[in-house]
Amino acid sequence: MRAIPSPLVKSLHGSALSCCARTHLNKIVISRPPKGNPDALLPPPPTPQTTTLQQGLNGYTGTTDTYLFSANPSVNYGQLPYARAGKAQPVYINRALLKWDLSPITGPISLAQLLLYNSNSSYTTYSGNLDIHVILPGNHPWIEGTKSGTLASPGEPTWSQRKYQQTNWAGSQGCGTFGVDYAGPKIGTAPWVDGTPGWISANLDPTQLDGLRTGLNTGFLLKVENETPVGMFVNWWSAQHPTQSLRPKLIIEWLKP
Repeated sequence: MRAIPSPLVKSLHGSALSCCARTHLNKIVISRPPKGNPDALLPPPPTPQTTTLQQGLNGYTGTTDTYLFSANPSVNYGQLPYARAGKAQPVYINRALLKWDLSPITGPISLAQLLLYNSNSSYTTYSGNLDIHVILPGNHPWIEGTKSGTLASPGEPTWSQRKYQQTNWAGSQGCGTFGVDYAGPKIGTAPWVDGTPGWISANLDPTQLDGLRTGLNTGFLLKVENETPVGMFVNWWSAQHPTQSLRPKLIIEWLKP
C-alpha cells in the first residue's frame, strides 16, 4: 500500500511548513524589544553636577557666618570681614558659625569641600586643625547679626546667648557642649600651617551634609581641635570680605535627578 505524503513533511518551500515557520518567526519578532535602544523606555540616569557656593558668585547670597568671642560675651561680630577660631590671648576663646543655603543642590551629594582663606594672623603661633561640626537642632535657628564688634541687638548671636537677651545656647556659652550644642563625629577638618596664608580646605562628610540639605539646616560650628595653647588660632576672610573671590567657598558634587 503506497503511503500518502503528509503536507507537513514537505520542504521549507512547501506551503504547510512555510506557513508554520512564518508564524513561528512572527512570534519571535513580537517577543523582541522594540528596534533601536533597548533602554529607551527607562528613565535617564542621574547627571553628575559640580556647584560652587560662594557669597556673590553668580548671584548667590546664601552664606551666613559670624564668630563668638568669650572676652566680649555680649558683642556681635556678624558684619566683620573675617571670622576666627582658637585662642589668640590667654583665657579667651573664639569659635565661628557658618551656614550655607543648600537649595541650589536638588539631588544627593557625593563629594563636598569647604575652603577658607587663611589670612595668616600675627596671633597665630601654631599649626593646627580647624574642626567643623554640625550644630544640633536645639540651637536652630541662628542669624549672623548686624554688628561689627559692638553690643548685640536682641536676637543676635553672642558668646553668652544664641539670641541675645532672648535665648541661651542649648548646652553652654559659646555653643560649647558636645552632644548638646554640636554633633559628632565632626563633618570635616581643615588643617592650617603657621606662617602660610592662603586657602585651607576640609573634605566634608557627604552624608552629614546631605542631611542638612534634606532636613533641618542648622549650619556648622568651627573650632580648633585643641583650644588650650595661646596662639593655636586661625583667622579667615568671611562672607562680608570686600573681595568676593576670597570669601568662603563650598564646592559640591551631586547627582541631578
